[in-house]
Amino acid sequence: MLQHLGTSSHELVLNDLGQQLAERGHNVTQLRVKCTNSRPLPTGGVEVIDLPARTRGLGGAYFDRDGVFRAPVHDVWRRTRRWYNMPASQYVFQMFKVRRWYNMLASEYVFQPFKQLFHKLQQKHFDVALIDLMGNGCGLALAHKLGVPVVGFWVISFTGPESFVLSAVNLPSVVAANLSDLGPHMSFLQRITNTLSALAYAIGFYISNYVADQYIKVGGAQWRRRVLPNGPDALTLLRAVDITLVNNNFLSTQPLLLPPNVRSIGCSQCRAARPLSKDLDEFMRSSGEHGVVVFSLGITMYDPDVIPSEFIETFIRVFGKLKQKVLMRYHLKSTADVPANVHMVDWMPQRDVLGHPNTRLFVNHCGINSVMEAIYNGVPMLGVPIFGDQGENAKFMEYRGLGIAVEKESMTDEALLRSLKTLLYNQTYQRRARRTAAIWRADGQTALERVEHWLTMKVRFGRLPHLQMIDRHLGPLHQQP
Repeated sequence: MLQHLGTSSHELVLNDLGQQLAERGHNVTQLRVKCTNSRPLPTGGVEVIDLPARTRGLGGAYFDRDGVFRAPVHDVWRRTRRWYNMPASQYVFQMFKVRRWYNMLASEYVFQPFKQLFHKLQQKHFDVALIDLMGNGCGLALAHKLGVPVVGFWVISFTGPESFVLSAVNLPSVVAANLSDLGPHMSFLQRITNTLSALAYAIGFYISNYVADQYIKVGGAQWRRRVLPNGPDALTLLRAVDITLVNNNFLSTQPLLLPPNVRSIGCSQCRAARPLSKDLDEFMRSSGEHGVVVFSLGITMYDPDVIPSEFIETFIRVFGKLKQKVLMRYHLKSTADVPANVHMVDWMPQRDVLGHPNTRLFVNHCGINSVMEAIYNGVPMLGVPIFGDQGENAKFMEYRGLGIAVEKESMTDEALLRSLKTLLYNQTYQRRARRTAAIWRADGQTALERVEHWLTMKVRFGRLPHLQMIDRHLGPLHQQP
């Protein structure tokens, strides 16, 4: 399993899926570039290989001396959540820089000082590679170099230039683009904004592929050898992926037109809740009929030392006015001002807490994994999107009637309390959440079963050209109606 750089949520999803595959008797190896917010991964069934990055030429602002990626948490929390306010100030340049880092780091898979690693991977004789396709051109090159068949993997809503290359053409006049911060209902001006956002994303995508090619196949004085000096370029490698598994469904993301080579599998990490620890279970049960509000802001852009104090203080003040108890994943240096009904923890087993019968509401950042886990367990949401695709997720969650979204920049005590009470006491949200969860659980096949099926198909038959659309060789302009 190969992932792209910078999102710890992706590595957790892939590791959890790897653990499930290992339990079914498969041998699984996961390669990741470590981030400062990476959590220790369980390695019982999965061999995890951490790849340090050589920081020379990559920019010191995003890497420490050990080559560990530092997520731009300060930038994300200081700026409004808009595509033109991404950390590098201008969207196209941000896409250029971040995707350049993705691909340059991915190229380290095969260049010194990882030559020994490459030989080690060769000796394992892998049957198939599951590759996170987001900004991972050199990951595809590594699989090609190893001669390993590829199954693509995608975590967020399958829109953007990668989806166009793989024939999943959804018009920006209808479908909100990645990072557009728009929802299902768009005005005419918003459709224009969405189209421009999609165009900016596409420019960054093609720039990144151009840069990736410098490390994959183009010769030069600095690098005398390339991964594939006479082989296909990054875009050709992506077009050759004949099956891609999207780790969500249309209960959690906007409906899309998907070709046969793209399969929505559901939520690979969603499962029935397991028993909580004694202390945590006692806290949950002590809430009585009022229940528990759960608060968590994910992992990728979570740093309690960076999140503005006024943001957290607003939540703490408002939580103190509720009859419910609150389980809050956060760390305060001083707990003197924490209300008696609020219990703070550094970490929680989120899936098991959401599945507890006393959980009434989930306050989260609208990362796609948190959204799916809440929907799967029938828990309404209060969404506070922070960055990336979370704005689109929040608006779609509201569109489905599964929660309410608030803006972190304009949030007030009164508005927050009003939204919390609406979600807690308006039974419409509870009924709709339970109904959506029942629809999800009525699905006759799990995400793991779908993943295992397509991995097995790929290993057994190799190329699956019957799944690919005829238009896969066309450029994005030719695919437009």
